[in-house]
Amino acid sequence: MLVLLDPPENIPRILLAVNPTILLLLLGGVGAMTAQKAGLRSALILKDSIDWRRVGRVAVVALTLGMIVAFADHVLRRSWREEDLWIPKTLIEAATAKNLGLGVTYGAITEELLMRWGLMSGIMLWLMKYVSRANAAVIALSFAALLFAAGHLPALVASGIELTPALLIRIFVINAGLGAWFGWLYFRENLEAAMAAHGGFHIGAFVIGWLWL
Repeated sequence: MLVLLDPPENIPRILLAVNPTILLLLLGGVGAMTAQKAGLRSALILKDSIDWRRVGRVAVVALTLGMIVAFADHVLRRSWREEDLWIPKTLIEAATAKNLGLGVTYGAITEELLMRWGLMSGIMLWLMKYVSRANAAVIALSFAALLFAAGHLPALVASGIELTPALLIRIFVINAGLGAWFGWLYFRENLEAAMAAHGGFHIGAFVIGWLWL
């Protein structure tokens, strides 16, 4: 979750968790049925043997990338929002302990289980009936990345933020770009590498936000 907003008022928090929980159960089941058949790997779920040092290196790269992207996002903020509104926040402005916690728990774990483990695995296995495994992976990870980015739009609309072309470009460049990278790591490495990259990115954005502000 790379665009973090406060939840709408007057809605019980338990209701806000219903849809993600249902989706997690459904897509978690899809992943359980398809990931291994698609040749995808996970140490924690499928008990595959993986190189944890590589996962650690991915996390370090992601942390560095998070700092770079957050810095660029903040510097370029005048190009995608009206400065007097101050919404949505830049990645640096959103660098709070609460958002960091959401990023490394809901983002790195739940969203990766939804987008990569469930959605990408299922689409990839289905596409492998018609195209090569590599092409199936590219299509599946691209679709999951675009859906991941588009999933940030309803919250922005509900908050009354105008979806200008510049803001849409910002949302899709950051979120779809990162989602595609996470998917590539899932395909080439394992689910844990995708999770480490997702969490590492949030940590990097938090670190530069903490240093900046």
